[in-house]
Amino acid sequence: MLNAKSVLKSIKNTLKDALVEEIFFEKLNLTTQIKYASECDVMVGVDGSGLFNANFMRKGSFVVRILPYGMDKYLPNKGFNFIRSWNALGVHHRDLHTTNARHPYTASSHVCCEK
Repeated sequence: MLNAKSVLKSIKNTLKDALVEEIFFEKLNLTTQIKYASECDVMVGVDGSGLFNANFMRKGSFVVRILPYGMDKYLPNKGFNFIRSWNALGVHHRDLHTTNARHPYTASSHVCCEK
């Protein structure tokens, strides 16, 4: 995400007692990816393959899926399989739609929070 640092700072300021980390799953082996995801209470990330890791989160955890500008118009059903999986696994989720084409979210960083 272009503004990952400010998002991290905002989350840390809001959740002062939580462990908040920025994770780049593509730089980790599969075992480590599963470990991080299974210990994560909240995962925030741009829609894409990195959010597959949310399938390893515990029941009752939460995913915030950031949708780049225009995605809901041009690819309206993208991510539907993630949503079906998360519903079946008991992982709560919300979509955050960006509204400004000048500030698209890019890159593959994800934020994981633990209590």
